[in-house]
Amino acid sequence: LAKIKGSILNAHFTSSSIIRSVYDGVQKLGFKSGRMLEPSAGIGNFITYAPERIKANSSITAVELDNLTGNILKYLHDDVNVKVSGIQDAQIPNNSQDLVISNVPFGNYKIFDKTLKGDKAEFQNRIHNYFFAKAIDMAREGGIIAFVTSKGVMDAAGNESLRKYLNNNAEFLGAVRLPNNAF
Repeated sequence: LAKIKGSILNAHFTSSSIIRSVYDGVQKLGFKSGRMLEPSAGIGNFITYAPERIKANSSITAVELDNLTGNILKYLHDDVNVKVSGIQDAQIPNNSQDLVISNVPFGNYKIFDKTLKGDKAEFQNRIHNYFFAKAIDMAREGGIIAFVTSKGVMDAAGNESLRKYLNNNAEFLGAVRLPNNAF
């Protein structure tokens, strides 16, 4: 029960309509297949609702921190490389992913990742910022990062350093602001 209560902040599941829209966007950007990572997978909705031709022609890795949810994910997607751990411990090689796609956790709590050093270390102070910095490391040159996240990533006054980091280390391809009632 304590573990279930501990996951309440991030135990949210993204609707099929939002996921399908994200995939429409990445396909318009040219993604057809490749190495795909879902770094905060939950039960795997981003895998379940992926277009069939993408699933059939991609090598998919999914990471889920919560043990119960991760085991459900393994059961539902036995053809996926599932890692039940935090993304910081999942040992995903840098520059290895063609697509990193997720509804990342958000909030002002810290995560520790010894691989984020120097100017990236500060991004461990907000979980959503951490996922962006980590995704930039894991995506290959020319890869795509497609995240559903809170408006704070682009709007919050305290996020200037993340926005500067993103601007210096990735090419911004676009954003869509969801309606207030999307979740």
